[in-house]
Amino acid sequence: MPNGCVHNDSCDIANQVSGLAPLLDSERKDFYDTQLGPDVRQMAYNHFLAPANEHVWHKMASNSDLFGTVWSWTWSLGVGSLMTTKMRDMFKCDDAVAVAATQAAVEKHFSGWLSERVERKTGKYLNGDEISVEDVAFVSLCAVAVMPDLYCGGKFRAYFDELVEAD
Repeated sequence: MPNGCVHNDSCDIANQVSGLAPLLDSERKDFYDTQLGPDVRQMAYNHFLAPANEHVWHKMASNSDLFGTVWSWTWSLGVGSLMTTKMRDMFKCDDAVAVAATQAAVEKHFSGWLSERVERKTGKYLNGDEISVEDVAFVSLCAVAVMPDLYCGGKFRAYFDELVEAD
């Protein structure tokens, strides 16, 4: 920041600039940052990058309406296949044991800590009757796992629906 303050992660940025009640509980922040976030993103990559779903991935990633004509053209010239292979290797999407472990971790989060957090809330939101940074973290990370119809304004709904049908 111009004043020399360094924000190290999205929660820190949100705490400083959102105007919402901050997420200061280090255990909760750690859960979102080091457990839920990585696990739901891994789960999404496991589905999108699975060989059986590659056609959906390529359609989505090369959509010129979403990402522009230059990107779509570049993707179709081979960058898409190269990136897909690299990402599949990096995220171990072909490793059945790793995929199963990710699925189990996400299921554990939803049936455990996340469920308990919602059950313990005392108001409309997680920390009362006012929305907080924790609410934003909670729903933005959970959305990756549940693929709501209006995620990103509904721009990905057709792709999500196709993935759900295929899987």
